[in-house]
Amino acid sequence: MIVPLKSTISDNWFYLLHDAGEGVLIDPIDPAVACEAVDALGLALTLVINTHWHPDHVAGDDAVLAAYPDAKLWVARGDADKIASLIASTPDALLSAGDTVPVGAQRWDVLDIPGHTLGHIGLRYGDEFVVGDTVFAAGAGHCRSGDPQVLFRTYRDVFTGLDGKIRMYPGHDYAVRNLEFSASILASQAVQDAAEQAKHRSEYVPLSLRQERLTNPFMRAFEPDYQAIVRDHAPDAWRSWEERGTSGAECAFCVLRELRNAW
Repeated sequence: MIVPLKSTISDNWFYLLHDAGEGVLIDPIDPAVACEAVDALGLALTLVINTHWHPDHVAGDDAVLAAYPDAKLWVARGDADKIASLIASTPDALLSAGDTVPVGAQRWDVLDIPGHTLGHIGLRYGDEFVVGDTVFAAGAGHCRSGDPQVLFRTYRDVFTGLDGKIRMYPGHDYAVRNLEFSASILASQAVQDAAEQAKHRSEYVPLSLRQERLTNPFMRAFEPDYQAIVRDHAPDAWRSWEERGTSGAECAFCVLRELRNAW
């Protein structure tokens, strides 16, 4: 089972996975909320996992690990050096694609999903996918410490091949603002309906990959008709990315990321 937890000290969401009395915390930025959730369920915390190195995902590690001395710290291999520079705790294992994370009797698969940072990982079990800051409602993670072309390849190589029934669990909820941006590119009925729902939502709802394919401009970048809309919307930016050797879906994706940066 996956329990979404809302931070009281930042705008993050983070997650508690549990099965058979064991718990695993993903990016527990708010130690008080994290520990309260573990204790309320009577769990033995076995692991703390970091999907990437950013401070708003790792800064709670030390306090959580101090509260549960038997728990281990496993972190994204590609971001391990940066994580180690931000916390006092020493990682016990480094994770990358092909590894698994035990949660009771469950085995969650580790996937490499870089771009927001160059070492970003996600965890998937069945139809549940913890995506960190790689995918947001109607959006994608910024690339100030990553690379938009790398993020494009993650979307192409990982997310385009997944079944639409996948539920995704991101590190932030920027739905309202992202849907405003999406509407500025193409104000479809699906985007308008999602925006209305986001404004009035009172409880946590994981992202539906099927829905994101209708409302998320970064996922729609793979559609030729949508690429034409992006090109016409921002011809100068499109030309700039074409001159760097990008085309089609990659050009649309990178233009969208540039536009969203300034939105």
